[in-house]
Amino acid sequence: MHFFGQENVSEAPSPVERPLRTYEYFDAEGLNREVIEANFVKFEAGHVTFWLDRPESNVQDTLVRAEANINVTELKELLS
Repeated sequence: MHFFGQENVSEAPSPVERPLRTYEYFDAEGLNREVIEANFVKFEAGHVTFWLDRPESNVQDTLVRAEANINVTELKELLS
């Protein structure tokens, strides 16, 4: 008997490769802050989070920095 959703899969799909990026932001006091190595940014309900993408399928992404929303007044990606 066949059950849908339990098919044999030969290879797991490969993760999306994201380049390392440099982000700069200003905090609530107007001070310039910089995050050097992060692959992507997530805008959560109360925080802005910077993450490193992990290529291993069984390992979580790595949190680089988390800032409260009120502490990030201007965010931009720096071009190399």
